[in-house]
Amino acid sequence: MDKEDERDREWRAFLEKHKEEGEFADRLAEYFNKKYEDFFKKKEEEYRAIPHRCAPMRKYGVSVHKNDDKAEWNIDTDPDYGLPWITIFNEKLTVGFPRFWSTKDALGKMFRGDYEIFLKILKEIEHKENWEKYKNDNHFGHEIFLYERADEIANEVNKKYGTNITFRGGEDCWFETTFSIKDKSLEEVKEEIERNIPALYEASEKACKIILSYGIDFIFNESIPKDTVKKIKEKYKRGIFPKYIPVILKHKLKYFPIVLLTSMLGPQKVGEEVPFPFTFGKLKSVWSEEDQRIFEELKSKVETKIEKREWSQPPHEGEQTYVFWSAKVLDLEEVKEEIERAKEGKLLSSKDKNDIELLKNVELVKDYGVKQKIKSASEEQRIKSMVRTTSRDIKVNINEFCETINDIRNQVGDDFLFSLTLW
Repeated sequence: MDKEDERDREWRAFLEKHKEEGEFADRLAEYFNKKYEDFFKKKEEEYRAIPHRCAPMRKYGVSVHKNDDKAEWNIDTDPDYGLPWITIFNEKLTVGFPRFWSTKDALGKMFRGDYEIFLKILKEIEHKENWEKYKNDNHFGHEIFLYERADEIANEVNKKYGTNITFRGGEDCWFETTFSIKDKSLEEVKEEIERNIPALYEASEKACKIILSYGIDFIFNESIPKDTVKKIKEKYKRGIFPKYIPVILKHKLKYFPIVLLTSMLGPQKVGEEVPFPFTFGKLKSVWSEEDQRIFEELKSKVETKIEKREWSQPPHEGEQTYVFWSAKVLDLEEVKEEIERAKEGKLLSSKDKNDIELLKNVELVKDYGVKQKIKSASEEQRIKSMVRTTSRDIKVNINEFCETINDIRNQVGDDFLFSLTLW
């Protein structure tokens, strides 16, 4: 008997030994394929509409790996679907949601040291006890800040649902929970999985907002050469406006935020709460009749166009609607005056009671407190620090935005419209 035949025989014997586990995993896959049957039907229709598609649509399937003398079973589908995955190993089951962030992708290209060290650190920061070590690191400090927020999200969701989900960092970031399946029936296991899915989904949805960013998108006049369009889009393909800036602008200004809001979120309905990032933490924003009046007023003065863009990452799967504005909207006196105020870096004041209440929003205080390492400072010192930091961030981002638009105007004139789409 040659070596290949011997390996085949050993593998068949291994699968036979773990036959019951395999059948259990198969039944779970069947359950999920039934649960998400309508979802898969819709995906199948979408796939059929794609000419020359290179990969078939994936339903839930089962794969197995040998780990010493034990079997590790994976039950999953395409991670882009945003559906739960399952791992079974050593009489324990882990259920989680696909990654919402990749530290490896985010930092890999920027890391200038030994790549093996980079991979070693990624392995280290999978474990919460190692986060403190890298909190002030130039490369990993911001990632640890995100990890701490994700960990807090897990705790918040667990309190709400009575679950025990955990955040997992490292190369990729996701939420998961593990429980024993020893002596449990298939029905009991399904019930426990279902109990955790709402918590896992909510945590993933909230975590997506931590890292959500918008980039400038364009509609160019057909007269602009394709090569020019391509170069501009490649040059300015990057994120802009961190999560906390839009909501502060909406509370402080009147006209410019309407341009940003409709660029990011499309037209709104009077009386309805405006979605994230213009509603954030305790800072709620409702689209008012005044907002609608300003929107209509600005639209009447410059060219606009409403278009949809496809976004595949949770929690914003599917088509998103955006208002594309002529760059001339930034020249309107009422908009220009507000932009100049923001660019001065003095939009907020530690002496203004309304500004102080604005910055006392729990998420802003928490975020800036961690970033500036001012946990032990007095409230007055903390607020002054947050005023300086927030005003500086607003100034830098507004300047970058305006410089980008002006640079494009210098190249193609006003023969384009812009929006801020998910990036």
